[in-house]
Amino acid sequence: MSSPEGSSAIKRALAVRLIAERTRRPDKSVRQSRSRVSHAISSAIATGKLHLLIDGTINFGDLATWAQEYRPGEFSDWPARPRISRGHIAASLDGVTGEATGVKMPHDLATCHEDLVQVYRQVSVLRRENKLLQQEVVALRPYKVARDELRKKLSKVAQQKRPRQR
Repeated sequence: MSSPEGSSAIKRALAVRLIAERTRRPDKSVRQSRSRVSHAISSAIATGKLHLLIDGTINFGDLATWAQEYRPGEFSDWPARPRISRGHIAASLDGVTGEATGVKMPHDLATCHEDLVQVYRQVSVLRRENKLLQQEVVALRPYKVARDELRKKLSKVAQQKRPRQR
């Protein structure tokens, strides 16, 4: 079995079994292999390298990414998570609101370098855009000064008492 089909979340026991089947050493029993993998998954969860979902299952993409780091070359056919996943969720329930944002970082140095190049390009574009916007602010500043002076004059006129008409 190469990877579970049709589900992106799997139970921990299935994760242990799938990895143990591929990584079992000939001199070890199935039980020993599963115990070793179970301990490795527990350690990964404890150190934050692998996360359990709310229902206690594990996202298969996260498991694949972790397995590829755990045993390089043995799980390359498993679909790992995208390089950087960004998520944002906002919810409101009976007047209680909550918000969360997260980022999953690349799992290898080469991918990290590719992402850095892309980020540098984005920063360059944003800097050019920022420079143009700053020039626009400078060009519009005289209009702001004129607007503020006009508001002051109008405020003084509005505060003056007007003669009553009979």
